[in-house]
Amino acid sequence: MYDNHLTLRTSPTWRTIPGYICGLPQASIMAVEVFPSNPEAVNVTEAFAGLLAQVIEDDFEVSEAENVPLAIATTLARATTRLQNWVYIPAAPQHVINAAGTTDDGMTIQIILPYWLPDATRVAFANCLRLWNRLSEGETFDDIVALRNQLSAEFSPFVAKGVNQFALIRGVTTLGINLIRLPGTALCLGTGARSRIVNSTLTDKTPFIGIQFARNKFHTASLLRMSGLPGAVNKVVSNSDEAIQGAKKLGYPIVVKPVDLDRGEGVAAHLMTESAIRSAFDTARELSPYVMIEKHIPGFTHRLTVADGEVISVRQRVPGGVTGDGKSTVKELVEESQATKWSRRWERTRGRAPVELDIEALDLLKEQGFDVNTILPSGIFQRLRRRDNINAGGQNLDIPLDSVDQDNLDLATSAAQILRLDIAGVDLISTDITKSWRETDAGICEVNGRPQLAARRAPELYHRLLSRLMGPEPHVPADLILCGDNSTERMALIEGLDTETRDQTITSREGLRSGGVCITDSFPNDYAAACAAAIRSDVVAIKCVLSIQDLLRLGSPLQTWSKISLYPAGLNAEEKRLLPNACALLGVQPKDLQILPQNR
Repeated sequence: MYDNHLTLRTSPTWRTIPGYICGLPQASIMAVEVFPSNPEAVNVTEAFAGLLAQVIEDDFEVSEAENVPLAIATTLARATTRLQNWVYIPAAPQHVINAAGTTDDGMTIQIILPYWLPDATRVAFANCLRLWNRLSEGETFDDIVALRNQLSAEFSPFVAKGVNQFALIRGVTTLGINLIRLPGTALCLGTGARSRIVNSTLTDKTPFIGIQFARNKFHTASLLRMSGLPGAVNKVVSNSDEAIQGAKKLGYPIVVKPVDLDRGEGVAAHLMTESAIRSAFDTARELSPYVMIEKHIPGFTHRLTVADGEVISVRQRVPGGVTGDGKSTVKELVEESQATKWSRRWERTRGRAPVELDIEALDLLKEQGFDVNTILPSGIFQRLRRRDNINAGGQNLDIPLDSVDQDNLDLATSAAQILRLDIAGVDLISTDITKSWRETDAGICEVNGRPQLAARRAPELYHRLLSRLMGPEPHVPADLILCGDNSTERMALIEGLDTETRDQTITSREGLRSGGVCITDSFPNDYAAACAAAIRSDVVAIKCVLSIQDLLRLGSPLQTWSKISLYPAGLNAEEKRLLPNACALLGVQPKDLQILPQNR
């Protein structure tokens, strides 16, 4: 146990700001905490960094700083973000640390953290403080798995389904694109006429008819074949007897799958017997009333992601299985696989190992004449899952675009175009993706209209996607005009702006004005008015009237501004006093503001 004066409060008083402040790329949450200056705190902080690295199974070190309290505060701020990212909550990694004075116990420090969900940030920060305190009391953590499970459970209310949102938001913050949250899970990226509305990988240009086709695998395959492309050969069946009869016509092996489900739900591949087909049909029928059988296409599934007419990534799906080394049994290879960091992480989130020697695995071994004690030859892959996607224990291997045959890239873009999808995941089964689909008898087994991308492992994919969606300039010109709350002077300002220009949208709590006409109702504040203009596709330029009080209370509605000005008419003594604070939130000096004339 360390000396006293090392305990941190675990429930600081937080203040949330929905807008942009201090150069942070997301909404912010801030609090003030006292951090100890005791030199022994360095040891606690190092122990904390080591513990967090074990929890998240990634590198994490103590932050460098000019003194002990700042090192602790910065380390805990970084840890708060890393814990959230660990469970796919897309909090941005930046933060602001300000020394605010000294006490007998240490230094008072203001911490400003970006947040995606303020409660998730509060939970993450409180857990970091609790872990730090427990370490300062001499506690050791021998059961890291139990600690991971406890932390995961605390975050579970905040974790979204799927990982597209995490990667999309992290890409947006990295690229400095303005983001406004819309009702539900939709997001407005960029501003005005250059903005786009997205929901995962659905966009404002994704046609409903294309999604309808993509959701029906039978119709997708039929449409592709009708268009001269290699769509899978399949047949909808209403019972297991029809499935057996259809399999005899198509030829074994057979794939059974629901017609209308994604992510490999209910899919069973490489079926060789009637009993296997009946069992697979029953499983699929429990999930969907529409079931089909499909002629097996040899090879691995390759997901070609198309964005705006261009393939931006290719990933090969490898089903759950093991690769022989010439000396280990199948059982030993499975045990070795389950001990990997990837397998442990997968098991932690799903409650089971990705590869197990269960009935499905034993059946696949039996089909090849193997059992658990078979020693696989070196380099020979044995699949232990009939599905090959991530949810079934598969893994994805990134394939360089320049190694994929151009015919295959063109095939994927053609398939997306035929379904009229601006973003699509085209699943091409091929024995060799470096060769044309014509040479390998490859086929498209499905097209996903809302594809999942690699969120944590390959964030650059979302950079490519966003670049295709948003173009080189995602923001319309936007000028910010700081002012006071004097209603008479505000109206004089707005009327003057209205007279000066007709091609810009003037935003204020009094309403949006365009072409000399008020086009909306009033708003609760200037911040809300600016956001309203930013999400409108008919806005080509913005003049934002924003009171100093609204800025300090709510933050900046946009991340960047073309120009920042001050309208000083009517400012009271308190507003003048607060002006430097407002400028600090915007990252500008008061002397650098353009002063607008008072008699407009």
